[in-house]
Amino acid sequence: MSFTDAAGAQIGAPAERDGSAPARVALAPGASVSTTLQQTNAGNYGGDCGLTQSAGLRVYPPGATDSLVLPQAISACSDTAIVLMRVGTLQPAS
Repeated sequence: MSFTDAAGAQIGAPAERDGSAPARVALAPGASVSTTLQQTNAGNYGGDCGLTQSAGLRVYPPGATDSLVLPQAISACSDTAIVLMRVGTLQPAS
């Protein structure tokens, strides 16, 4: 996952994995999964982070090489040394 600008270019660092052990999740047709996404407020870093407005959130489904971009207008950091998101492993949706 990563923040994107209006043209679809990545802004800053991509999300880090939270360190949970990966597990295989088998899905029936039409079933879904969920995960936990933690986002830190870019404003906590002030001007040092290269505060930038994002237009979307790029998501790569597991095993895919193409992505989906979901609308998300939120402040992000252009500095790639600052990681604002952590993503967990997939779980069957309840």
